[in-house]
Parts: sequence; structure tokens; C-alpha cells
Amino acid sequence: MIVKKRSIVICILILSVIFYTGCGTTPVQNEKSHNNSVQDGDPIQKERRFYEESGGFSIIPPETWQIEKVPSFEYRILRKEGEFIVFVPETFKVQFNMHVDLVLEKLNTTEGENFSFIQRGDFVTLRNIKGEKIIYDISMGGQVLRFFNYFLPGKDNVVMIITCATIPEKGHIYNELFDKTVETFEWTDPSD
Repeated sequence: MIVKKRSIVICILILSVIFYTGCGTTPVQNEKSHNNSVQDGDPIQKERRFYEESGGFSIIPPETWQIEKVPSFEYRILRKEGEFIVFVPETFKVQFNMHVDLVLEKLNTTEGENFSFIQRGDFVTLRNIKGEKIIYDISMGGQVLRFFNYFLPGKDNVVMIITCATIPEKGHIYNELFDKTVETFEWTDPSD
């Protein structure tokens, strides 16, 4: 996997434009789908696993969501109406939790009073990848988006930042869906 340096802040700005305008996305078919180890009864269908082979990861998207290509992003995104899930790998040069601290600091510095921190905590996937989750709001042009960032470490100091977003009024509804989706994240590189 090649990690391109792209600031999470720039990604959030691009996503905000996509969210509010709905432009720049192209639906694509999921070329590869396999069964996996998600437990029976999970609300996310296990046969819908999406593989992003160039990124070395897979995830099970929510059942009715589209997989779309956005020219500004290296990897395809998951989207339904106004909600989306985006994958951005970053290389961290400090301890993992300090990397999350630096991202929060950068968001606060860059967005200033438009940034509103809500919550930070541990997060673990079904494959036992131990990471962190942060929740915050960013207001732009009178509109507010609620962001859920999941930081999941991989090999060679790479962290996958999975950014999910919705409007704050739907945050309580999508919090559980985003958690259940990101819990299915797997690194697919056999050496991970």
C-alpha cells in the first residue's frame, strides 16, 4: 500500500463540499464480495464485504449504501444520501495516541471556532484491531456536520483514518451504524 500524504483537514473540507452539493461521485460496482467472520444476526449483511485491494483493506458497507469513486480521494467511498464513509491512510511518526492528539490539535487550530469537540475513546474491531474514535462537529457556511473519525493502526506506522459524517440531528442514529460498519474493517495484506 502506498500512503499519499493528505491532511485529514483537507479531506474534511472536500467531504463537506460533496455532502452539501452531492457532486463529484461516480457509483461503481463492488467487483469482489466474500463471506467473512461477522457473527450471524449482525444488521450488516456479511456477504457484502467490499475489498479495496490497492489500499490493502476490506469492510462491510451498510446494506443499502453505494460504493462510489470520488476523484479527490485515493480510495472509493461509501455513501447513502447525505451520509458517507471515507478511508484515508496516514503515516504516523510519533506514538499512535499522540498522532490522534496531533490530528485533534490540527482540527482545532485550522477550524477554530467552527470546530466543536464532542468525544474521544477507545475502539476495537471484530479482528481485534485496537484504535481510537473521536467525534466532533464542524460548521461551514451556516451548516454543521458531525464527524466520526476512527483511527486504526496497521503495519509500518500506517494508520487508517475512517471518517464518517452526517448532520448532528442524525448523529445518535448513525453512531451505532458507523460503529458496526467500522468494526468489520480488516487489513487484507497477509503480513498485517
